[in-house]
Amino acid sequence: MQLKALDLFAGCGGLSLGLEDAGIDVILANEVDAWAADTYAHNHPDTHLLRGDVRNIVRGDLRALRGEIDLVAGGPPCQGFSVAGRRQFGEVPFQNTLVEAYLNVVEEVRPLMVLMENVAGFRTAQLRPGVRALPFTFERLKNLGYEPALLTLQATNYGVPSLRSRIFVVAMLGSWTD
Repeated sequence: MQLKALDLFAGCGGLSLGLEDAGIDVILANEVDAWAADTYAHNHPDTHLLRGDVRNIVRGDLRALRGEIDLVAGGPPCQGFSVAGRRQFGEVPFQNTLVEAYLNVVEEVRPLMVLMENVAGFRTAQLRPGVRALPFTFERLKNLGYEPALLTLQATNYGVPSLRSRIFVVAMLGSWTD
């Protein structure tokens, strides 16, 4: 059985490419940026691409995808979580709340697995003032019945010529031992 995935914040399709290389069929993706969406469509012509703001797509009927999608994957915009950005000046950009939109999709679709990628600063950043990103994400996933875990990977260990540490929130519906 081939797993089927939904890629949110898909950009030009790098995560989708990795998922496909791992044998996962990315059947649906979402991207708001028109140029990135055009590039995604070129790179992944067999994937149905939803163009537009993920917050508007959430309000659609994603429940119809229950049982069809095994994995919701994606990397919400990282600019507000990066220690090199405006965060260093105490700003919490509105894009940080897109993590909540990602989790809303998870709630609607109810996949077996979740994979969320972001910069290492996600561990200590805020979604909005007073709400820390990582604890909020873990708590929300737990409330939805998922068992979340955190992985930290260094890009150079995977052939990328850049010192980039990335975190991955991975979650399984139920328990990892089921």
